[in-house]
Amino acid sequence: MKFLGKLISSVKGKKNASSGGDSLPSELRDFERRIGYRFRNPRLLMDALTHPSFHQRNKDKPNNQRLEFLGDSILGAILAENLYLSQPDADEGILSQAKAALARGSSLAEVSRKLKLGSFLRMSPSEKRNRGNERESTLEDGLEALIGAIFLDGGLEATREKVLLWLGKLDLTLDQDQDEMNPKGRLQELVQASRPGESIRYKVERESGPPHKKRFFMSVMIGKKNFGQGEGKSKKEAEEQAARQALKKLD
Repeated sequence: MKFLGKLISSVKGKKNASSGGDSLPSELRDFERRIGYRFRNPRLLMDALTHPSFHQRNKDKPNNQRLEFLGDSILGAILAENLYLSQPDADEGILSQAKAALARGSSLAEVSRKLKLGSFLRMSPSEKRNRGNERESTLEDGLEALIGAIFLDGGLEATREKVLLWLGKLDLTLDQDQDEMNPKGRLQELVQASRPGESIRYKVERESGPPHKKRFFMSVMIGKKNFGQGEGKSKKEAEEQAARQALKKLD
């Protein structure tokens, strides 16, 4: 957490210089009320809700990608710290599984849906027509950007309060069944018991996005049949999502 401490000190030194200026449209004030947080620096919220497509003719204007990068790291640190402190008897493997279950794309997208974040995203008309504001990856990125914006605006404590509120009681995560915590392992056990002789294979269907921000789309094959699909920021996350879908079909 030393990095966070240094970053907080840096942010505090810049707050007065960056907090003035932009006022929020009324609909974004509505969003502030929805999330229960009032921004000192409205520009941070506007940037967090600005999809890269919004400024497609002027790539130099700010969007939410930098805040997403920051928010992803802050989210991981908050979850890791909370699990470490609240679960003193859990080993590293269990803590890692719990953190991954909480921070996976589908979990973050579900939080975004509850906050109706997609309705407030600023994006190009074509992206909206294609329902880009409902896409899981867009909702995941938007929530991480919002977390980054709250961190820069209000510091670590304000961010921790929101993250733990949105993601629920972390200690309950360790009580989740193996379908959630370790879906690939659970699928392997189930197939070995019920389909002896059939193997599990994960297949990359496609990749999207620039090299520094790829999305992976995976399928899981049991024998010669496709049992599930998944997507994520890593192959591992996409495989786990595909395994969860396969488990639902096999139940």
